[in-house]
Amino acid sequence: MKKLITTTFALLTIVSLSWAQMRIHPTVGVNFSRYDEGYEDKEIDGTAGLQVGVGLRFGDQVYIEPAVLYFQTNNDISIYETDAIDVLVDERETKVKGLKVPVLVGVDLIADTRNALRIYGGPNLTYIAESNEQVFGNEEVEFNRAGWGANIGIGVDIGMITLDVYHEWGLSDSFNDDFAQSRNNLLYLSAGLLF
Repeated sequence: MKKLITTTFALLTIVSLSWAQMRIHPTVGVNFSRYDEGYEDKEIDGTAGLQVGVGLRFGDQVYIEPAVLYFQTNNDISIYETDAIDVLVDERETKVKGLKVPVLVGVDLIADTRNALRIYGGPNLTYIAESNEQVFGNEEVEFNRAGWGANIGIGVDIGMITLDVYHEWGLSDSFNDDFAQSRNNLLYLSAGLLF
């Protein structure tokens, strides 16, 4: 019983200290999508997309930041003749919209009371709410609704302003096509506030 009380007290202390150091981190930014894919007759080129969201940063020099981001990625798809890769058959634009839920762990490399240089990383879950149907034309290929990613990034806090650059590696296939792997990798540039 004494051990249970001690453990409970320690957990409550950690939670209350983390809560006391909680900061709200709204962000907005752009993203650039790039697919690693195994299609011989298709090219997928990323164009600028956007994201907006909010995170809760718990901790000080070492922190955990779960967040929820609304995103839109945009891509141009070129479809070529299967037997003649230089013959363009169709061009399409895709817009994918949904939510990302990253959980990031960060460390301040350089910090004072108002400014910091940080590195961070962690996993994220992606849920696609809206996307093009039959992505590659008359084939029954569609985007998978959910997938995993891994993030690593660097950020700067200047007073209340935050600037971040981070990369997400897709860990799940983007399309429900069993014939080729298709991982979406994204580069994010964002700015935010830290309250």
